[in-house]
Amino acid sequence: MIKDILNATRWQNMLMALACMIIVKIFVINYFYNALGFSSLVSIGEFVLFCLAVLLIMFGSNMMNLYYSENKCHQNKSLIVSSFVIPDAISVLIGYIIGHANGFVHLGSVMLLFAFSSYFYAIRYKNLSIYGGIIVSLFCAMLVLLPGLFELFSLISKPDLFRIIIPEIKEISIVILFFTAFIFLLALTNTLLNHQWEAQDFGQNRKMPIYILSLILMFTVTCFQYRYYSASPMRILGLVSLLIHLPLVYFIYELRKALSEEDYVFLSSLLKILFVSILFTMTTVKYIIVSGIE
Repeated sequence: MIKDILNATRWQNMLMALACMIIVKIFVINYFYNALGFSSLVSIGEFVLFCLAVLLIMFGSNMMNLYYSENKCHQNKSLIVSSFVIPDAISVLIGYIIGHANGFVHLGSVMLLFAFSSYFYAIRYKNLSIYGGIIVSLFCAMLVLLPGLFELFSLISKPDLFRIIIPEIKEISIVILFFTAFIFLLALTNTLLNHQWEAQDFGQNRKMPIYILSLILMFTVTCFQYRYYSASPMRILGLVSLLIHLPLVYFIYELRKALSEEDYVFLSSLLKILFVSILFTMTTVKYIIVSGIE
């Protein structure tokens, strides 16, 4: 029973989520502050608590999905219920505490919204490929967007500093929105792939939405590169292409001939590699957008 619950936490996904938030904080947000000669308004301790709140929401969401799954009769229901009620409550409490201390007074409300959204997803939308996929993908995208919002509202609470940095906020906002779009599209592609895999329907017609999402993701990356073409060393842009475009092209090629569960396992692995590639691309922001803050 305990082993099943531990497996249901999907600790690998939680580890990748933690890595994503840390990279956004260190290599995107802190870079902008350092380049402008300022320090982040969110302390290390507060950011650690923020990450803990997000991970608790993820843990509670996974437990909720386990409880409402078809195999719930084989689980200890009271233990599972407490495993998503208590983490969600702690997460909301942490959100209100650190949000109030930094000017983002509704951070706890955002955590509460995530908790309720996870509940409705588990009971209603989990088995709906499109709607369920969009909800899950939005959750994944918030791993990039929410740290930026936390920092932004903390900055707004300091009007004097905010007026100094406001010309640069547009640049950091665009960068964060780009990466948010990357993660959203990648997560949606993975969700649709998993639904097709579970349905055991490997027909080409079912693959069409995945093809389209892959092309949109490739187009988004190209737009990002085009925007920072003049500011970026060519070797960095080339690295982005190698890390993202080539795996995407290979993913589309393999998707075309995928006809078995083993093929879809491999495709899912390719998407995980792409996620890691996008995280690595975030670490190159210092070199990609150097002109945007000069």
